[in-house]
Amino acid sequence: MPLPPLATSADVTARLGRALNPLENARIDALLADGSAFIRRYCRKDFLSHPGDIIDIRAGGGEITIPYRPVQAINSVTWLSGYPGIPNIGVSWYTFDGIDKITIPDPMGSGIINLPEAWYDVGWYSETFRVNVDHGFPEVPDEVISVLATATIAMLTMPTQAGGVIGETVGSYSYRLQRTGGGISAALKDADLTALDDYKAGKTGTIQMARP
Repeated sequence: MPLPPLATSADVTARLGRALNPLENARIDALLADGSAFIRRYCRKDFLSHPGDIIDIRAGGGEITIPYRPVQAINSVTWLSGYPGIPNIGVSWYTFDGIDKITIPDPMGSGIINLPEAWYDVGWYSETFRVNVDHGFPEVPDEVISVLATATIAMLTMPTQAGGVIGETVGSYSYRLQRTGGGISAALKDADLTALDDYKAGKTGTIQMARP
């Protein structure tokens, strides 16, 4: 199923300052879809909201790093026993740093005494946990909408429809420039890519999100 565009025609016309003409209106949906696909690929994010996502992940030294960012909330953490017949246990003594890291102290060393008796009998503990987490973007960030809408306007108003080519003739003077790449990606400037860099995978984990 195709992902929704990261901006709408209303976002484009609001910045363009006028309604789209028939030719522009015929191209707008494809341009927004192309631009959204490029931005998602560049940032390695879908910019969607993922509430209640279930992730099975191994801890390292009692720490779990959620691989999907930004993290909105940790709903539950379950310790998976790894043994048939031995129940999993809900972890209530974890701490979350508000960014992407969960710390789970050793239950024996931290005085946790509510482990099932069978866990004590085994004498070995799994390092795999099941985390129920809300992550992603409740709304597309304004910077992403702005970048896509501006690039779309650049494509719509190009003197020629050939992707990546800009040309103009004024009287006896004319010029033709070939921009790097093609399609809507050619309309993205270095400043646009710099703005998108803040949302590349691995970057937004440093931004603490407000918890609902």
